[in-house]
Amino acid sequence: MKFTIALIIFMIVMSGYFGVFGMIGNIRTGRMLVTNSEAFSYLPPTPRYRVLFLGDSTAVGTGAADPANSLAGRFHIDHPAAAITNMGENGLKVEDALVRMRTLRDQYDLIVLQVGANDILYFSSLSHTTQQLNELLTEAQTHADNVVLITSGNIGLAPFFTSPDISRLYSFRSKRFLDSFEQITTSKEVLFVDLYTEHDEDPFNPNVEEYYAADKLHLNDDGYRVWYENFKATLDDGGVVIPQ
Repeated sequence: MKFTIALIIFMIVMSGYFGVFGMIGNIRTGRMLVTNSEAFSYLPPTPRYRVLFLGDSTAVGTGAADPANSLAGRFHIDHPAAAITNMGENGLKVEDALVRMRTLRDQYDLIVLQVGANDILYFSSLSHTTQQLNELLTEAQTHADNVVLITSGNIGLAPFFTSPDISRLYSFRSKRFLDSFEQITTSKEVLFVDLYTEHDEDPFNPNVEEYYAADKLHLNDDGYRVWYENFKATLDDGGVVIPQ
């Protein structure tokens, strides 16, 4: 908690006097989004496919107007016969996901890990995070033949960050972490959803704010739709066959 407060103070200072009130308002709005968020799960009478979503607010779908518009919810729309277990939790880091993964006893056909964004955001060390991710993927592979990692795009491009210096810092951290994550997934034969882009190639550009929720940090329905399209393409490219 102390570190989170220090980070907030740092961002406010770097944003300058005129950015203070807007950032404070966005932080308050973000807390409301978290409070009102609900992870999408579904259990059909006779499931033909079992999927686990485990991760942070992106797994919960925080910022979406309806849980059905999250990645898990959109997956259900495409695959209504699949059982979806969602262990998404706001604020989760890679090390937290590893703790939860080690409690699993069930087997799945597909595990979707949506983690790493908070490690980028809250300045976890790269070496610690990659070590934990390596262990997380190893553990996940004991519970499913197919594992997918989806972290985030270029966090520095989120309209939450009003300071160009902070934006550049988070773009730098996003690139370092996601490059390392991709190397690990390749070595472990885990699918990786590559969402990182530079500003000029950002799929949300030029109308960036149309893809973000009211706090300007979490995605909204349209933002999750773009992520889901990338997620589907990664599954297809990886040869993952999901029965209808």
